[in-house]
Amino acid sequence: MNVHASFDAAAYCRDAQARRNRLMGVRTAVKTVEAVVEPAPVIAPPRPNWAVPEPLPFEAHVSAYRASSACAKTPKDYVGRRAKELGFSREDIVGEFTFAPFFTARVRIAHDLRRKYRLSLPQIGRLLKRHHTCVLNLLSKPMPTEEQASLSLTLPSGVAYLRAFEDSYFAGVSYEDLTARYRLTHTAIRKLVIHMGWPARKPHLTKPKTKRWAKYQTGSAAV
Repeated sequence: MNVHASFDAAAYCRDAQARRNRLMGVRTAVKTVEAVVEPAPVIAPPRPNWAVPEPLPFEAHVSAYRASSACAKTPKDYVGRRAKELGFSREDIVGEFTFAPFFTARVRIAHDLRRKYRLSLPQIGRLLKRHHTCVLNLLSKPMPTEEQASLSLTLPSGVAYLRAFEDSYFAGVSYEDLTARYRLTHTAIRKLVIHMGWPARKPHLTKPKTKRWAKYQTGSAAV
């Protein structure tokens, strides 16, 4: 070792400073600050709809079953519901009409009451507003099938037989079409028209050319 070698203080300081910079990093006069990231906007979830929803389509068969004759609580309630299923009103069944469609539906309901509720002849007679001998005559007839007794498929939805026939008659439907749709003969149609007090028309005419017809139609429309 050469003890007499000169000592370079400036070089030593430069080396020390370079070593320090290498280990500690270079100091800067400006203090660095991390950039602040703007938070994403908070989107509120949609509010729940607490309104009563519309009835679902698959519940329609449940409502129809509850309104059917299978859910009737009393024999009297059964007569009204069963008449509606066949395309008639309760008044049509217990009324005085003896035309074929009314009679066939009445026979079917009498058999249903006898079979379902085990009612006696006087009990069925009180429900159908008939003497027990008339009920015996109804039960002596063969029970018609559903297709023979029902006219619900040929009638507008929710419209009873007599109301539908009245609308068709005043709409000018011919006797042939009335016979095919409502199972009434020409003679029965004329008797029904006379009984209801409607203006008559000839079978081959769709509408009579009378003032009475126009007045009746105007009055019906007003009602």
